[in-house]
Amino acid sequence: MAKEKLSKSQGVMHVQIEGPIDLRKQILNTAISSAEILKHYEVIREIKHRKKQYQEKLNEVLAEINELKAVLEDSLPEVKDLEHKKPKYTAPMTPLPKPKEEKQKLEKRSFKKQRSPHRSPLEKEIESMRRKLELL
Repeated sequence: MAKEKLSKSQGVMHVQIEGPIDLRKQILNTAISSAEILKHYEVIREIKHRKKQYQEKLNEVLAEINELKAVLEDSLPEVKDLEHKKPKYTAPMTPLPKPKEEKQKLEKRSFKKQRSPHRSPLEKEIESMRRKLELL
């Protein structure tokens, strides 16, 4: 498979590889896959970070709501026990289903929000590796 040639003057070893273009294509494909996985990992990490921020904000808001609820309960006058009547059961109104066209518009609109107009350096690197692969 590989033939070894030893250069006596520099002490450098050269190896001849059979099918170097195929090997280079495989290496570039692997590099592209690795870069895409890294990009997805960074997106997931950012989502987890935002989730944590939202959870902290939600906890703050809930604590404030509980404080306000306690203040409201303290400020309300006490009412003597009156005969509690059960209200009549009324069936909840169900919302009308949206037409499919509106759902599709909403899906398209949400997709556009996810796209960023600027490409990250990682995406640029993936594109350059793909262009190199096409040139082989």
